[in-house]
Amino acid sequence: MTPEMLERAVRTLREAYVQMRRFYSPRGQYRPRPEDDKQWNKLAPLLLKRRIPLQHFIKTTFEYHLYELRKPVAWVNEVTSMKAVDRYLERQAGRDQELKLLLRLQLDTIDVQLRQGRTAEEIIKDTTLALSAVVRYALALKAGLAELAAELKPDAEVDLSYEPLYQEFVRQMTGSAEQ
Repeated sequence: MTPEMLERAVRTLREAYVQMRRFYSPRGQYRPRPEDDKQWNKLAPLLLKRRIPLQHFIKTTFEYHLYELRKPVAWVNEVTSMKAVDRYLERQAGRDQELKLLLRLQLDTIDVQLRQGRTAEEIIKDTTLALSAVVRYALALKAGLAELAAELKPDAEVDLSYEPLYQEFVRQMTGSAEQ
């Protein structure tokens, strides 16, 4: 692991933390503190070595604090603890299976709609169908509906940037490395 990789990872972790902190507590004007860099520098190689997606780790940790602990803020020392890393690893296997199932169900919905003679554009625009923003976006890309995909991308971007499974799903569905 090169120093540049480590520096880039620390920057990614810090930026993701700031983004989540501002998103979950918008009234608080959080600014990164230089004294927290020591903790980010300690966490980054650990996550890289275990191949844990950095942004996803931060998002998942915030969700745990918000929804399970009912705490509006995940502090830097809580996010960078070994306990947070262990919790992430324990929960990730089950979460991946849940997401794969949800994606499969949405693909089945699309398949049924296509067999009924509907076009991809009709399916995407039908708000009564339980399709996520990522699935609608991927379908638009696959169907070559570039204009519609551009409209849908902002809604799908958060999930795409923080969820590796969604990134892989879009790559597989569209057959490309682009998102």
